[in-house]
Amino acid sequence: FPGSYHFGTAAAERMEITVGTCRVELYGSEEVTEYTAGQAFEVPAQSGFTISVSEAPCQYVCSFLD
Repeated sequence: FPGSYHFGTAAAERMEITVGTCRVELYGSEEVTEYTAGQAFEVPAQSGFTISVSEAPCQYVCSFLD
């Protein structure tokens, strides 16, 4: 749903966008990257990210890499 959400990660994760569009800022970075359905991003262990959605729906599948 529309909004901005922050998630912390204990293990490394891969997020695969399946529906919609989102903007992502990885922990420690000032760069914001837009992802759309069919794209993915990875988040290192012991880190986090902020994901922002402006239009619903946006869905993603999270897979743990470790």
